[in-house]
Amino acid sequence: MISPQAIILKAIQAKIESAGLDWVRLTDFRLDVTERRVTATIELSGEPEPVMFSARYQLNGDNTGEVVEVHASKRWMTEALRLGLQQTGAKFPLPDGWKGKLIRALL
Repeated sequence: MISPQAIILKAIQAKIESAGLDWVRLTDFRLDVTERRVTATIELSGEPEPVMFSARYQLNGDNTGEVVEVHASKRWMTEALRLGLQQTGAKFPLPDGWKGKLIRALL
């Protein structure tokens, strides 16, 4: 049986590929629902080592999620992620209907 994390990993990688980001490869994805933390390992073309990412999130009552903490194994990436979240906002909408319910159940 395939784990939910493996399904999510495949879905994220498919989304990355469909966006034309062929220089990005997601090699590991972990979801810790108790700590509300996502960790991932990403290989970037041209980078000698994989990059490790970690983000802590929360679910809000208005059908949104929110990134509350982010970290990357490369300091400049951590700072870029933080700046990006400051500029674009850390909240993200969750889908309505059964998709939203499924995501909330997994998270």
